Amino acid sequence: MFRDWIAVCSLMVLVACGEVAPDKVECEAGQFLVDDVCMACEAGTYSAGGMALECVACEAGTFDDDASAATVCIACAACADTEFTLGQCAALADTECGSCREPGPGEFVSGVCTQGGQGEMGRDTIMGTCSEPGPGEFVSSACVAGNASTVGADTEVGSCRVPQEGEYVSLICVPGDHQTTGKDSAVSTCSEPGPGEFVTEICMVGNTGLVGSDTVSATCSEPIVGTYVTAICIAGSSSSVGSDTARVLCSLANAGQYVAMGCVLGSSSSTGSDTVVAPCTGIDNCATGLACTTASNSVCEVCEPGFNLSMDSTTCRAGIPTIGPISWGTDAEFQNVFVYAVDKGSDVTGTMAAYSTFCGTRGKSIPNEQYPHNGCGGGAIFNSDGTSCPMYMTAHDYFYNQVLPVFTEATYDNILIMQSNAEYCFAHNAEEGSMHAFGGPAGDGYSFCRDGDSAQKRFHIYVCK
Repeated sequence: MFRDWIAVCSLMVLVACGEVAPDKVECEAGQFLVDDVCMACEAGTYSAGGMALECVACEAGTFDDDASAATVCIACAACADTEFTLGQCAALADTECGSCREPGPGEFVSGVCTQGGQGEMGRDTIMGTCSEPGPGEFVSSACVAGNASTVGADTEVGSCRVPQEGEYVSLICVPGDHQTTGKDSAVSTCSEPGPGEFVTEICMVGNTGLVGSDTVSATCSEPIVGTYVTAICIAGSSSSVGSDTARVLCSLANAGQYVAMGCVLGSSSSTGSDTVVAPCTGIDNCATGLACTTASNSVCEVCEPGFNLSMDSTTCRAGIPTIGPISWGTDAEFQNVFVYAVDKGSDVTGTMAAYSTFCGTRGKSIPNEQYPHNGCGGGAIFNSDGTSCPMYMTAHDYFYNQVLPVFTEATYDNILIMQSNAEYCFAHNAEEGSMHAFGGPAGDGYSFCRDGDSAQKRFHIYVCK
């Protein structure tokens, strides 16, 4: 080693070499002594020279900025707030920083930029693409971009409401976009027809992009005078069209015809019926006044001799069973009276008005008594207790000899005897045995003043004075 040193010195100025003692070697900055020989330090280290025996590596947080061991290591740079550590500081390289990325159009920050530091790598901003609404969707919350230090948020999307059965779209779904909030569909319930209504237009559902329409209903028509219903109003529903009431004009009677049954109007919920028109019929044995109107069948004014006009003037009968003048009891009001029998055609009540009219048309009047007395005492007028009394026998003979030969369907239970000035006292089969004189069972029941005003009988016997 010493010989080597001699060789080096031989190349120097002899005087200088001779002046430096071997144990007094001092190196320049950037060098260090190895066996009294100055050796160059590697880049990334530092030596002040002199009698330094080693090169000192740059401390953590410093680096050799000029690759010269003769200069001290300087501090590593720190990345700014808007930067992140892209490369760590090393002996020969300063810290490498990258700029934190900011979100561009249509982007949002899903992960913030991490700065990092000595011994720790940073991370750039993580971006996501803002979602757009797909078919049948709308934006409920717009995309929030955020920034390098603040997390944003993706677009929030909801499904457009679809109308269910019995619903329709009243407002369409507005999709919006990642920057603009949209709007959901508005749905309403289809209306159903109310009472007395029918559907003219069904409910149109529509869809999320097309407005529908509600059910349209109208009021069912009712028949007016002179018309009748042939088909009722059909309501329909929100999904099926109904139909209005069908009406036609009632038929009218022409000359020679009359209305046998009037036109029945019906209503929107029930069918009616047309007028029943029949030809006018003749009346046998009518002498004068035969007439037929569109409102009623033929009536007669006067029958031929030997025939009597029915109460409704529609029939000339071969006599009305009549007797008189006779005594119909012991009272003065029932002396010299006339008794008539009339077939009313059906069970009807007797009235004072009808009684008075019947007697009046024959020039007679009503006896002014509640009921006749038979001269035998008690109520034995027509019951089996009075079989020997004159009045009982007169009534019995009249019924069997005058009435039954003409009115074969007359019985004790279907005749009403109008012989009083009070409807309540008209005689009828009111109690057991009360009409024995007219073929009824035996008994002592009363026939008069026993609700005669409500008794409905087919055959009416009139006692006129």
